[in-house]
Amino acid sequence: TSCQDWLTIYPQTQIVEENFWEDKNDLEGVRYAAYTSMCGTLEKMVLWGDLRSDTYVLSTADQSTSTKNFYNELREGRLERDSANTYVDWSGFYTTINYCNKILYHGADVLANDKQFTSSEWSQMRAEITALRALNYFYLLRSFKDIPYTTKVINKDTEVEYFNATNQLVVLDSLIIDVERVKGQAANRYTSLKDTKGLMTNTAIYALLSDMYLW
Repeated sequence: TSCQDWLTIYPQTQIVEENFWEDKNDLEGVRYAAYTSMCGTLEKMVLWGDLRSDTYVLSTADQSTSTKNFYNELREGRLERDSANTYVDWSGFYTTINYCNKILYHGADVLANDKQFTSSEWSQMRAEITALRALNYFYLLRSFKDIPYTTKVINKDTEVEYFNATNQLVVLDSLIIDVERVKGQAANRYTSLKDTKGLMTNTAIYALLSDMYLW
């Protein structure tokens, strides 16, 4: 009975979640994983965003009924979640959101554990990731209106719950409050030009706030 810890066998080929959040590098890894995840949804961001404007018109080369229906539903704000239609599959957005939730949940623990990780660095990353999460939720609510909304961390399939749809205005108010709380705390630019153009900066955060207020 005194040897339970010794008898606990962890997988040898993967990192156990409880032992992962040790230092800044762990946060950085999940941070870039969030952006990598979002890269997989960029096409949908264009479809759900710009396609609703006058920037694009339906090609005369594709006048199929399914394409016309999708186009009209999108333009008229009637987009419905349909697991059979990859164009309205929102799972990638929630994957990105969950990465953000993980960082925001574990960041304070990493700050306490890693003496090389400063509070100013954490404040900057927290602002960046808070805005990144808000951006993904903002795309979802603009496209689907009422959406499932959670800031809870999901680590494995058994923790997945069914979340009822939350009114879009309630979600929007929550996003604005979150982003207002961290505005001005992110980086203005990064050492790498690629990061400056690809990651959330203070300029991006203020642009996001403007869009959310206008919406």
